[in-house]
Amino acid sequence: MTRPARAALALAAALVASACGASGARLHLSVPTALRADRVVVSGFVDDEPVFEALEFPETPRPLDEEEDLVVLVDDALAGEDVVLTLVVKEGDRDRANASADFDVEVGVVVDVDVEFGR
Repeated sequence: MTRPARAALALAAALVASACGASGARLHLSVPTALRADRVVVSGFVDDEPVFEALEFPETPRPLDEEEDLVVLVDDALAGEDVVLTLVVKEGDRDRANASADFDVEVGVVVDVDVEFGR
């Protein structure tokens, strides 16, 4: 799938999530090509407790573009909580870079979050 097609798909998913009243974050990932990353693993925590199983994107590893978008949805019961995300980009089984970000959960809102790796 081409980068414009992936971007359109991510935007469509975010719009559907927003239209359905979903809560979460649209992650805008900046991944230097020098990392040769083929996937990203995202975990979310509130007060050091996991709020969802670790997510791996894409399901089938492929070279990540320098700019990737990923939508993470969370339960509305977390409204008002600060979700801390830990992200790891991988090449095969090797961790190439780590990053973290956080967002406040608002019911029915998908917020934008920028995440940079290795800059």
